[in-house]
Amino acid sequence: MTDETELYIQRKRAALDFGLFAIAEQKAKLEPATTHPRTREGRTQNTAILTWLQAGNTLTSLEALDRFGCNRLAARVADLREAGHPIEAQMVTLANGKRVAQYRYAGPTDD
Repeated sequence: MTDETELYIQRKRAALDFGLFAIAEQKAKLEPATTHPRTREGRTQNTAILTWLQAGNTLTSLEALDRFGCNRLAARVADLREAGHPIEAQMVTLANGKRVAQYRYAGPTDD
C-alpha cells in the first residue's frame, strides 16, 4: 500500500470516528436525563412540585405552569398521593372570580 493510500484510509477512519462521535453526542443531548415529565431544570416535575409543597408553599395549576412548566398539576398531585405523600386540595377564588384548586402539603414541612 502506498503512503498516499494509507493516509487516505487514516483520514477516512478519523472522519468516520468523528462522525460517530458527533452522532453519539447529539443522541445524548436528545435523551432525557430523567423520566418524563420534566421541569425546565431537568428534575422531574413530581420532585420539583413535592419539594415546593414540602417547603410550606401552596400551588395552583397556573402557578405550576409558570414555575415548573407543568400543565397537568392534578395528574402530578395524583402521582405524589399514590406515592404516599399527604397533599390536600382546597378550592380558592381568584381575583378574577374563577375557582381553582390550591394544593398544599399536609404533612410535616421543612421549615
